[in-house]
Amino acid sequence: MLPLVTSPHAAPPSASEDALLEVLQNVATGLISASDGAVQLQGITGSSHGKTPDKILASLCHIAARQGSAAATRVSRGVAEAVLAQDTRVEHHPTAHMLTLKTGSSAKLPGTVALICAGTAKQQVVEECRLVLQAMGCYTFKLPESGVMGIHRIVRNLEAVQAADVVVCITGMDGGLASVVAGLVDIPVVALPTSAGYGTAFGGVTPLLAALNSAAPGVTVVNVDSGFGAAMAAWRVLVNTKRARDAVIKSIEAQGHAAFS
Repeated sequence: MLPLVTSPHAAPPSASEDALLEVLQNVATGLISASDGAVQLQGITGSSHGKTPDKILASLCHIAARQGSAAATRVSRGVAEAVLAQDTRVEHHPTAHMLTLKTGSSAKLPGTVALICAGTAKQQVVEECRLVLQAMGCYTFKLPESGVMGIHRIVRNLEAVQAADVVVCITGMDGGLASVVAGLVDIPVVALPTSAGYGTAFGGVTPLLAALNSAAPGVTVVNVDSGFGAAMAAWRVLVNTKRARDAVIKSIEAQGHAAFS
């Protein structure tokens, strides 16, 4: 059982005039359809369907009681405040739009996840990925401002990146980061496109397509802004690597006992 509960409630922390104007301008210029604009406006004004504060808190408490920790993603500021008012043990992470609850020690997974972030990567997505991995007992380290224009920072820390078990590349406007990194390492690479760009970035579609069409074979690609999805992909690698290691250790121990019997 994963120590997580996702909440598809309105992702923005509050109604924003800038966000409203951006949607209206995109509809006016034909960048998005009127129906798509209506959906986006619902999210901005916080009227999208999702879990209630009571249900989120109940899920957090239920999972944390069994696993030691739990997390809720995509939580609006208003819902977060309502949950915090009911239980002061819950911690709010505004940048990630997340809530976490820790009631005890949770199991730690061996291995490391490197988070390589482009300079234009959306910080909400970066933090969502990091905090979800943390809630699942994964150790992470982050290289910020390390996109295509910051490749020197990756080269400077290449040994640490190559020593990791998984790399998550949080891409920016052009989505080329995952391809570059996949050419430098021989470990699993997860591409996490974000909607941070503008114009022909098309809300993250351009970096998504760039990752899907990567010339580096074997790159795993998750949906736009899916920090949770990228964290899950990395977690699956670590948890199955642990199973393989445990099986090898058990086999060696069994052989040792047989030799001395």
